[in-house]
Amino acid sequence: MIFRKIQTAIISLRTELALIEDGEKIQLIQHKLEALNEIRRYIISYEWMSHTKAKEKLQFFLNHKLDYTLTAQRFNVSKNSVEMSVSLLARKLEKKIGISTLSLIENGEVQAALFQFRVGIGSIKTHELFPEGVFKIIPTSNVNTHIDLINCKYELNQLKLLSTRSIEEKITSLNVDKIGFLFYILQSSDIVYSIQKKLIYKYFSGEIETVEELLELLEGKSVYE
Repeated sequence: MIFRKIQTAIISLRTELALIEDGEKIQLIQHKLEALNEIRRYIISYEWMSHTKAKEKLQFFLNHKLDYTLTAQRFNVSKNSVEMSVSLLARKLEKKIGISTLSLIENGEVQAALFQFRVGIGSIKTHELFPEGVFKIIPTSNVNTHIDLINCKYELNQLKLLSTRSIEEKITSLNVDKIGFLFYILQSSDIVYSIQKKLIYKYFSGEIETVEELLELLEGKSVYE
C-alpha cells in the first residue's frame, strides 16, 4: 500500500542519514527525502479527494499509525470496509502520482520521479515546459482525431529541442563569459558595438544564414567603423 511504502521509506532514509558520513550519499538521501516529503505533503493536503467523509476517514487513518481497527471503531464501520476504502484510495493515488514514482526515487532517479509526480498531479503546466516565446509562434492548440501520436515522431523531436530543459542543458555547456558578452552586445546601446549588434541580430533573424558568414562579416568590420 502506497501510504505505508512512503512512511517506511521516509523512516528508513532518516535512519540511514543519521548513520552515514559520505557527502555524496548524504546529498542523495536528502534529495530522496525532499521528494518523498513533497509527495507526503500532497497526500495530506487531501486536494486529490472529493468526498468529505472519505477525507475524514483517511485523515484519521493516517494520523493514527495506519490502524484499520481503530479507524473502523471511530467511524462505526467494519474493519473490512476500512480496508477496502483505503485500498481503493491507495490505487487512485498511485495512478495519480505515477505507478513507478516511488521506485524511481528508491533508485536515485529523483528528478525523473518528481517530474512524473508533478505532471501527474497537474502542478506542471505546459507553459513551464517551454520558454514563453515559443507559444507566440506555434499554431493554436486544437484536438484532431485524425492524427495518430505515433505519426508525430518528427514533431515531438523538434518540440523537445525547444523545451526549457533542452535549452538549459545547451546553455550550461556554453562558455558563461562569452554568452554574457554576446548578450551585452545585443542589449547594449554602446555605439562601439552597434555594427556587431546589427549583424548578430541579422544572424538570429535569418537574414544571415550561417555562422561562418556572420564571422566573416564581423571580421571585416572595425569596431569604430
